[in-house]
Amino acid sequence: MLDWILAALSTLPAQDAKPPAPAAAPQRPAATADKLESELLALAREYETARKAYDKRLDELRRQGEKRPETAVEHPSVAFWPRVVDLADRGSSGARLWLGLQYANAHPGPETPEREKAWREHLLAAVEAGANSPQARDLARCFTLLYLDTPPALVDEALEQFVRLTKERELAAEALYRASIAKTRRMPGLASPKAVEFGKRLAAEYADTAAARQASGQAEIGLSIGKQAPEFEAKDGDGVAFKLSDYRGKVVVLDFWGYW
Repeated sequence: MLDWILAALSTLPAQDAKPPAPAAAPQRPAATADKLESELLALAREYETARKAYDKRLDELRRQGEKRPETAVEHPSVAFWPRVVDLADRGSSGARLWLGLQYANAHPGPETPEREKAWREHLLAAVEAGANSPQARDLARCFTLLYLDTPPALVDEALEQFVRLTKERELAAEALYRASIAKTRRMPGLASPKAVEFGKRLAAEYADTAAARQASGQAEIGLSIGKQAPEFEAKDGDGVAFKLSDYRGKVVVLDFWGYW
């Protein structure tokens, strides 16, 4: 579900300031929760279709020589924002996550203190809603992405809140690890001024976790030159399913790509 939720804070408000809507939903009857989940999934599928059309249009504009096609086409998050707000206000933690992580896409425009304040409020509310939800693992992994375009002070605060709130040590460690290696899109080097601090905290407080072992160069799956690659299944460019083992004995070049 977070494929569409995960897509993204400067002057802090007073300590008693509250997000625009409750981050943590009150206990709800199972039927109500199921209805919200069904609505969210339906909206997710609709958003996915709109996002694919948006990406296709951007590709077309790039081929036509447009240097900044994203300024010529409205991001689908703008149109979907009010509908997701409705779900969040009715208690959907998944919708609350979307509001925090998609705020920048849904509110394009110049950087102002007011915009960053609202962005911060939504992001912190998303962390509070998601830190111990079924989406907590995806949330922990999204911090690398957030540092690409979000003011680092905002992500730092959200990260520290996530580590404080989550009950899963492995997830807290995962978030610290991702923050310690994140790089910004605009400049070389680490995105957060606290990156080194986060790395030291990971090593000191979470040395027994998978993320700490990864940070120290200890591969969790034991891969090294000469070892057999783990089996996986996928589809080729024509949509035909295959397994890696189908190519055993042949030279195989694997190209893994994505956004981190």
